[in-house]
Amino acid sequence: MFRNFKNLETLKLEGNDLKEVDTITRTHFPQLTSLGLSKNNFTCRYLAKFLLPWQNLELFHNPSPNQTHIDGVGCFNEMSYVSTETTKMPETTTELIKRSNSTMKHSTEKTEIEDKPVTRFDCDLFSSKNQSETEQVSCDHIEEIDTSCMGYALQINVNNDDEMVIRLSQSNFQLRCSKKQFQKLKYFNISGNQLQNAPQIIALLGSPIETLDVSSNFIGELKVHLFERFTNLKYLNLSHTNLSNFGFSTFYHQRNLLVLDLSFNHLKKVDFNLLMRNFKELITLNLEGNDLIEVDTVNRKIFPKLGSLGISKNKFSCQYLSNFLLQWDNLHLLYNPSNQTNIDGIDCQHDEQLTKNNNEMTPDKSGFPTRFEFLTATDLKFTYLKTLKAYYNKLTNISGSIFAHAPNLEEIDFSRNDINVLHQNDFKGATKLSKIKFSHNNISMLEAALFANNLELTEIDFSNNNINVLHENDFKGATKLSIINFQYNNISILESGIFANTTDLTEIYLSENKISILDVEIFSKLNYGTRYFDSLTFLNISNNQLENTIGIIRSLSSKIESLDISSNYVGALDENIFKIFTNLKYLNLRNTSLVTIIFYVFRPLLFPENEHKLETVVLDENPIKHLDENLFLLVVNSVELHLSCDHVEAIDTNCLASSLSIDLNENDAIFGVSGDKLKLKCSKDTFKQLKSFKT
Repeated sequence: MFRNFKNLETLKLEGNDLKEVDTITRTHFPQLTSLGLSKNNFTCRYLAKFLLPWQNLELFHNPSPNQTHIDGVGCFNEMSYVSTETTKMPETTTELIKRSNSTMKHSTEKTEIEDKPVTRFDCDLFSSKNQSETEQVSCDHIEEIDTSCMGYALQINVNNDDEMVIRLSQSNFQLRCSKKQFQKLKYFNISGNQLQNAPQIIALLGSPIETLDVSSNFIGELKVHLFERFTNLKYLNLSHTNLSNFGFSTFYHQRNLLVLDLSFNHLKKVDFNLLMRNFKELITLNLEGNDLIEVDTVNRKIFPKLGSLGISKNKFSCQYLSNFLLQWDNLHLLYNPSNQTNIDGIDCQHDEQLTKNNNEMTPDKSGFPTRFEFLTATDLKFTYLKTLKAYYNKLTNISGSIFAHAPNLEEIDFSRNDINVLHQNDFKGATKLSKIKFSHNNISMLEAALFANNLELTEIDFSNNNINVLHENDFKGATKLSIINFQYNNISILESGIFANTTDLTEIYLSENKISILDVEIFSKLNYGTRYFDSLTFLNISNNQLENTIGIIRSLSSKIESLDISSNYVGALDENIFKIFTNLKYLNLRNTSLVTIIFYVFRPLLFPENEHKLETVVLDENPIKHLDENLFLLVVNSVELHLSCDHVEAIDTNCLASSLSIDLNENDAIFGVSGDKLKLKCSKDTFKQLKSFKT
């Protein structure tokens, strides 16, 4: 039907009576860039799912006044929709309810509709209940639960029989789920229920969960391991949950996430740097309504597929926002401006609106009254000041005496200025400094012993500067350094003794530089009987010009957990190269000129059996010619494997047995396995040129 629309770029379907548009897909409309869907009869749940696969799509938005909408496209919530018409459910979901209650059989053991087990409980079923009758329903076959229509009338608790009990206040209806069945849910939506025990409920869900909406419930401080099991999660909505934090481990296991909504919370800072490999598939990110003043780590490197971004109702300066938006092309902005100054619909404030009294330069209320071009010691005459944030000003240098009257400073942030050099005594007075950030400046060098007086220093960030050399004495005195970040500089030389006094380093970021040869003694040389890097767990040296990468790998200790050496030269791996890396979780060998993978290369990383720590191996963009059990052994052992087959001559998937699936579309053959651990897509042209194929 749609074979003639291969070149169509704009499609407008606004103002009809459409309830679904399932035939509008990338396959049928590969060039589609603009789509109009407003003023139809979509349910919000359907619309949200429909929009998930689309990225870089401009939506014509013209919602009716006061109507609920998603990305500006009007929709109906299920309660209002059900009240006027019968909802047509997808064919893959068992029909939820017939309007006549006479066809429904109620039982405390199971619920059936026309002798078919119900797999979904949602607003249709809840709204059909007779509130005066006592009724208990179990969920032996339930895969999806949606209670968003019930508002604060809903309660979810665990009873004495270790069951999850979902009930309506002032009602005799109850839905009971054993913990075992509750852990099988794929879809769980408690949006708007205003539950105070949401974290406890989330903790009882299991790994099959794909869609989780807990918006407008209470979460507060987020425990780092709350989502650890949810490796299949594609949609996560945490908006309006009083969220105040998240860390590296929070979303570490969500590699398949397509939509993440953190809007209208109390986030003051977001740092996605440590999650660089996690959000490769994310299409929509919503950070609206927080207290953010910068979002520097929201970039194409970390979010390569990002198509929709919400950042309105934060505290950006207009100058910052205009510069931030310059880096983005074809990005759909979710905007909802307050009646104030905005750029492309995103709220921002002029400098005079950001004016604050200097006495408020504390961790929660930091900032400068104007955009400073220079600072003196009198500007910082605050004995008890602990955190100073001077980012996004016009500073070109720092006076050596600037911190003379701020002896209790622990954290400073001078990112996004025009500073070009730091001198030996610049930090002399701030002896308690633990964190320093000077990213996005024009710094070309660090003077020797710059941190000689900063004995408490643990983290430094000099990313996005113009530094050419890291000298032997650059970190002298900073013996407690744990994290260093020099990504996106022009570094070509690291002198061999640079880390001689920093034996506590755990994370090193040196990606996107110009390092061709790295002295392996930097990582392996002994210092008073201790290896320099016995504590190192995270190393990223990707996108350099390294030629001796193998030597660097051999010099690392067994503590390493994450190793990214992509876009450097490796060439070949011998069977003992990873022998000691028993703690390795993430290995990125993308674009390292690998041609052949021998049988024993990855085996040491897969022991002890069923207890190994390896989670992800990235091997795409290599000229590997044979894809066989030497590689697929990783998938068999539940390791996520990323491959490409541009140079492949032979494929043998026998070891994957019945878990393998091959989906063919018009352009590609897509290989997959149960658990979504294999990422391999071959163009049809490549597939046709295979010399050998065994399955």
